[in-house]
Amino acid sequence: MLTRTTLALAILVLTALCTVSGNVYAAQGTIEEVIVTAERREVNLQSVPVAVTAFTGEEMD
Repeated sequence: MLTRTTLALAILVLTALCTVSGNVYAAQGTIEEVIVTAERREVNLQSVPVAVTAFTGEEMD
C-alpha cells in the first residue's frame, strides 16, 4: 500500500513539474512565424507532420 502511494505521489509531482516548466518556457517569448524549407518549399511549422528542433545561431557555433 505504501509503495503505491509513494509511486502515485511521485508521478503527480513529476507531472506538475513538467507542466510548470512548459508554462515558463512558453512565457519567455513566442515566435510569430517559423518557415520550414527542408523540402525546398516553404511550409508553416505548425502544419509540418514531423518533429522539428530549432537551434539559435549561438547553439550552432
